[in-house]
This record gives sequence, structure tokens and C-alpha cells, in this order.
Amino acid sequence: MGRLRLILTGLALCGLAACDVPLPGQGVQTLALLDGAVKVRAPQGYCVDPVASRAETGFAVISSCGLIAATGVFSTTDGFVTVQFGPEGSAAVTGSEDALAALLRTRQGAALLSQSGQPNNIRVDQMDRGDGLISVHFTDRGPALVDGLMQDEWRAFLDINGRLTTISVRAYERTTLTSGQAQELLYATVAQVRAANARAATASEND
Repeated sequence: MGRLRLILTGLALCGLAACDVPLPGQGVQTLALLDGAVKVRAPQGYCVDPVASRAETGFAVISSCGLIAATGVFSTTDGFVTVQFGPEGSAAVTGSEDALAALLRTRQGAALLSQSGQPNNIRVDQMDRGDGLISVHFTDRGPALVDGLMQDEWRAFLDINGRLTTISVRAYERTTLTSGQAQELLYATVAQVRAANARAATASEND
């Protein structure tokens, strides 16, 4: 549990920053991060924002294509998605699902879920466990990563190419996003990220 806490703390310290990448008019569906070690892929109707993402730290922002690119196409849901890949060798979910779930229910785990690191801001509402995946729905009463986001967050923890990875979903204050829609968006992003990196791993093995 100590190793999990250290790894999650490192991920929590990664923030939002701009990078000097032009935004194509058609939007970006897939973006390579960490010098190509991993890839992030957006679900249908969504695009990766290369300007708000930070490829060198493994951080990506995903939103409706109509919001971040001149596509004129908007997703049926309006969510704000972030993906954070941890350092090489940080994978800690597969085989340790119970330990991670237990950690996230502690005060230390609440501090890791919090954007501000304050456990008193966190209320965990639901947690689901699967093989190699932990998802948690919680409320964070502290300041959001970006202004205009709701306090409810849905977050998944999984391992990608030997790296602990977190995928988070929040709704904008200006729109509505039901719990079911948020979960669907979360799991759709998990599936896309897994698929993109599975193909990359297979290609690397065949080189």
C-alpha cells in the first residue's frame, strides 16, 4: 500500500500546462505522449486537445471535437476528460485491485483524489472493481482543475504499458451529464486508450 500511495502522489502532482502544438482543423483523435511510449485516443465525438495537453509529462485533455477544433461536430454528451500516464514501471493496479480500492477509501486516498490534496474535500460515493481496473465516483468540494467544471468526478485507475494510468471525467457547469453518461464516457475512453496502446505494444514486439 505504501508503494501505491507514492505512485498516486506523483500522479497527483502533474498539472495542466500548455504545449506548442498547432491544433488541426479536423481535430486530433490520437496523440502520442512521453516520446511515443504511450498513446491517448479519444472516444467517438471527442478529440484530444494538443494545446492543453502536456505530452512530455504524459498528460492529455479530451473534450468534444466541436469545442476544441473547427469540425462543427459536437458529441451527444459534453464532458471534460483527462488522462495521466505515470512513469515507466509504475504499474500497480493489476493484481492489487483490492489494495488500491482499500487505499482510496482511507484519508490518504481521499487526499490523492483531491485536486488540492485536501482529504476533507472528498466524499467517495461509489467504487467498482474489475480485473486490472478500479473506478471511483466522488465529489471534490475543492477548486477544480479548470474553472467551470462540476464537483462530481468519475475516475478510473488502470495499467497501460507498465505505467499506472488515471482517466477522469467531469461535467461542465453549463451542461448536464448524468451518472450513467459519465460512466459511459469514462469506460469508452478506457477502451480507446487500451486499444491504442495494445496495438502499439504489438507493433513494437514485431519490430
